Amino acid sequence: MENKIKHFSYAYLEYIDKTRFRFQSTDPRVIRKMKRRKDFSQVGFEDISVFVTHKYNAQSAKRTLERLTGSKAKYNPKSNDYTAISHTIVTKNLRSLTTKSNKERKEIK
Repeated sequence: MENKIKHFSYAYLEYIDKTRFRFQSTDPRVIRKMKRRKDFSQVGFEDISVFVTHKYNAQSAKRTLERLTGSKAKYNPKSNDYTAISHTIVTKNLRSLTTKSNKERKEIK
């Protein structure tokens, strides 16, 4: 039995500085990626982790959000931010469904 958990990630411009963008996410995979990056610094965390970084423009922030989440980011004009939805599949298996073992890789070749 598989359960899909929806995680939301956002990127939005800070009002104080026009080159600083805030990224926030509930996805643990995305949070780990942002913690590893040198250009991101964590500014808040509880249920949602918030990071800040410098980007030249909104297009660059959108591209970064898409690369972090692995899904397309959509612009929301009401809240003036980019939103990306990522799914985590939870199963009883110990191994993730997206990774293949070395034996499976050799069989494909």
